[in-house]
Amino acid sequence: MNKNIITIAALILIGTVLKKLLSKKNKIIKGSYQVPINITNRLDALHSFESRKLDGFGGRMSTKINNALRELYSEGINPDIKKIEIKIDPILFKVDWLAEIGESVDVKIIKGGEVIPVNVTNITSTIEDSERVITQISVKYHLSNKRINQLG
Repeated sequence: MNKNIITIAALILIGTVLKKLLSKKNKIIKGSYQVPINITNRLDALHSFESRKLDGFGGRMSTKINNALRELYSEGINPDIKKIEIKIDPILFKVDWLAEIGESVDVKIIKGGEVIPVNVTNITSTIEDSERVITQISVKYHLSNKRINQLG
């Protein structure tokens, strides 16, 4: 069998497995709020994603996301926030937000002889079919909570 075909098949398999790991059990949490016309400090209220001390107004975004994280954790899943999107309409004084949470994908990399736990956030791969096989796998990551706690 052609060596190039085996390499391409292996890369496709690796990419498929890693992408499934990243999207496994992801959950979407959404919310929105609109600032009433008669509220004090409307611009401040527009950016009150949780709640204000002044009057308690806010979108309760952190509360809702934390509850969803706790729910995943109670199911035996180590949770991680994958994405947060916030859309602010300054004319209607309306905020729509979305958070995607899922299983934390802890991976260990070796950098300078040190083993570092990281969370994989994105995987891309490029394969060009030609006389010579060009393969590129890019893995984006950030330090895992475990590593951040180690660093202090």
